Amino acid sequence: FRHWASLRFNDTEGCSPLALERRARGVAGLLERTKTSGTDKQMAVLPLFVSCDAWLTEEWLLPGLELWQTSPLGWPRDYFLPLPNYDFTGTCGKKARYTDAQGFSKALLTSLKVAGGEEKLLLPLSVGMWGEHSDRAGLDTWLAALGVGADIRRFVGRWSAKGSEDAYVRSACRVVENAQRLAALHARAQLAGGPDFFAEESLLARLSSVLEGAGVADELRADQIRR
Repeated sequence: FRHWASLRFNDTEGCSPLALERRARGVAGLLERTKTSGTDKQMAVLPLFVSCDAWLTEEWLLPGLELWQTSPLGWPRDYFLPLPNYDFTGTCGKKARYTDAQGFSKALLTSLKVAGGEEKLLLPLSVGMWGEHSDRAGLDTWLAALGVGADIRRFVGRWSAKGSEDAYVRSACRVVENAQRLAALHARAQLAGGPDFFAEESLLARLSSVLEGAGVADELRADQIRR
């Protein structure tokens, strides 16, 4: 959700799951506390929207919304991500901090396996390549690679809101939806073996360089890039 809405972790601290709304073509909500909004800022709230067409291998948005709005995660609060209880069957009712989210992300990346097998997708050294900022920059980077101009990209995640009149324009959700659908269409094509629309070859080259600098053997490094 953070990737497609182009959100910082801090943005979700002002977004209640119960306040998210199902719309005809996606899910909409408001961010009440961000670095660019709040009672002491020019922008009181910032809108967000994620399209139902923003998916790669399966449609996750509406099942995800149901997960977050029903028990055990769907309880009233003014932030999104809570801490789990000791056995991960629910939540302890406390707010997750940035460092907690970092731990969750690393645990998720560490748990990933290659398709149809038990082999780990990522080496422990590779996990550190992706941090909490990756979600904020991901979609914007994809759109930039597709040649989408900054005037359109600033609507996605509200990168550069220019005042209340801009934040509430009726076309904002449609602009965001069209940008997300464009990125998703190309992402699905790339995943199916199409061209490298998003220049991710350079990211793999950086990963290889990091592993080389850490002394990972050539054969193991090449296998990691293949995976």
